[in-house]
Order: sequence, then C-alpha cells, then structure tokens
Amino acid sequence: MFLCACNAYTQDSLSQKQTYLLRFHLSQGKIINNFKELPPYSNSHYFECDLLRNTNGSKEWHAQYSFPDIGVSFLYGNLGNDSILGSMYSAYPTWYFHIFRTRKLGALIKTGVGFAYFNSPFNIHSNPQNIIIGSHITNITTFSFLLRYQLTQSIQLSSGVSFVHFSNGHLRIPNVGANDLRYSLGVHYAPMRVNLPKTKKIYDWDTTYNFNVRIGMGLHEMAGTIRPVGGKLFPVYCAAAYVSKQKGIHDMYVGLYTKYYEGFYNYIRMEDLYPGSEHIKSMVLSSFIGHEFLLGRWGFVQEIAQKFYNPFFNEISPYVPIEKKQKMTAKNILSARIGFCYYVLKPAMQQKNNLAVGLFIKTNLAQSDYVECNVSYSF
Repeated sequence: MFLCACNAYTQDSLSQKQTYLLRFHLSQGKIINNFKELPPYSNSHYFECDLLRNTNGSKEWHAQYSFPDIGVSFLYGNLGNDSILGSMYSAYPTWYFHIFRTRKLGALIKTGVGFAYFNSPFNIHSNPQNIIIGSHITNITTFSFLLRYQLTQSIQLSSGVSFVHFSNGHLRIPNVGANDLRYSLGVHYAPMRVNLPKTKKIYDWDTTYNFNVRIGMGLHEMAGTIRPVGGKLFPVYCAAAYVSKQKGIHDMYVGLYTKYYEGFYNYIRMEDLYPGSEHIKSMVLSSFIGHEFLLGRWGFVQEIAQKFYNPFFNEISPYVPIEKKQKMTAKNILSARIGFCYYVLKPAMQQKNNLAVGLFIKTNLAQSDYVECNVSYSF
C-alpha cells in the first residue's frame, strides 16, 4: 500500500472513455504453518476472475491514486485437504494500483478485503480436526504483486506472488485462520487502450489539526485460539480520542484507545477476583498511531497500538500460559486494527464536522480479537 503515489494528476483534459477489463488468474500456494496442531494438508489451488473498470479522472481521487483499476473479484479455492478443509468461495471488492506502466511492461499491486464462504468448517462432531476455519463465513484479505506484459493490443500476460488471509475475527472458536502464500499466472483482457494525462500536482500537509472521537462495539468468543469451543459471544465496548492531520489522499493520526471486555468482567466475577475493581480490571488502555487512504467518501484504515494497561491478559487470563504472563511478549503489548469507514461528507473537502461509520477487525499482534463496528466524528 505504501507504494501508492502521494502525487496527483490534475483533471485537465480528463475526457477519457471508461472501459471494462477482465483478468483471470490461476495460482498455487501453501498455508503457512503457524500453529503446532494443524491438520495435514498439501498445496492449495485457486482460480480467480476479476471484473474491473479503469478509472478515467471523472472523480478527483482517480488521479490521486494514478488511475487504478477497480471492481469485483470472484475466487474459488481448495486449501489442500478436501476431507477436512474443504473448498472456499468468495466475491469481494478489489483494486489494482499501477506502480509503473509502459506500452509493453508494467507492475501492479492488487489488494482486496471482503468475505469468504467455506463449505467444511470446524464441527465438534463431524469435522473436529479443522481448527483452521471455525465458521462458514470468514473475512478474506488479499495482497498481490504482479508483473504484466502487453502481448497484443487487448491482451496482457501477468505473473506474481500474493498473500491471502482468512479469519472469522474470533467470533467463533477455533480460529487459527489461514495465511496462504501463492504464486500466480494470469491473462488480462482490455478491449481498448486508455491514454492518461501526464500533468502532475504536488500536495502539501494541511496546516490545521483535527480532533476526533469514536465509539464502537465488537463481539468475540471468550476463549483461546482453538479451545474451548461453543462458548458465548461477549460484547467489547470501545472508545478513542485522537488528533489527525491530512495530506492529499493520506490522513495520519495519533491518540488514546480504551476497550472494555464484558467477557473479562464475567470471568472475574465468576472467579471472585479483584473485589471492587472488577470493571477497571476488565479494561485495556492503549496509545496508537494510524494512517488512512482516502478514496472519495471511503477510507481504508490501518492502525497499530501499544497496550500500557492490560491486566487480564498479563495477570489472570486462563488462556495464556504462565511463562508468557511473566515476560513482555509482543502479543502482550501490541495490537492492530484494519478496516474501512464511510464518511457523510468527502473528507478532502470537509475535514471538520464530519461523521463516519466503520467496520474493522482488531488483532492482538497477528491473532484476531474481535470484529468492531463504530461511529466517529471530526471536530
């Protein structure tokens, strides 16, 4: 993502005709072994079809992202063990960002986030070995780097590497999740060539700072990564305050984040721990930094946080080994959030007094914690 240019093109002479593109990819990979109790599996195989349209400058953000291709990806995959892991199907929004392009050669970054359906998830009776996928519906997040060659006027060939992640956001246990590293070959069909304008404009950082607040709620199952299963879903209440500063398509911010876990509170009460301090021991406090890519009214958000108050994890969690509680591991102190938000007003035009709603996955390091919906407001 960081390869997206900070420069933008002016909208002079942007009268290009919008065209549609088809891209087909075959890929092979293997799930990264990140847990000692994973079931046996071999190479994974995927077939993907992308239905896209080129951006032509009719909206301001088209030029700011160097005219990406946007559309929908349809993905079918087999994770390497039919009887246990089964197959998956997905349709999700996708973007192709052009790093460079000439008449014959080009390099692209493809990314997408959405939902996937698995036909053989964990079942305590019929499929207890599938600790990788714990529910029929999961998140899918993909990231690819591709090189392309212009074979004819309308046909391109491509090759590249990609990473795909599947997780249900800790809504159901087990939730080891799948991280698949793949190699792909593709054919792209574009019926006509689009000539893009070359005039550039440089953006400076905005001179003002914005104060922002957000509140939200998440859900997660109170458990470890793979057990116990069949537990109750508990809400997680979230609030944050932060200061932000904008430059063109980028919004940077820093702030404080608090979370209250009702599942923690329920466990503390059941075990009769911390009398009189049950609520405060159910909280996690963090400082965080974040970045947001702006696309019209949409924002793609990435955050990383440092937890400076996390008593349940560090002191009493029944799902954390004692040796991990006794030392400050990265999982003890680091968390992250990634997701999308939608603004009532375009933030490039109206930074202050702007309302947004968002959907995010929050993690403890690389392990999913909960799925969060929130509302934010900029002053």
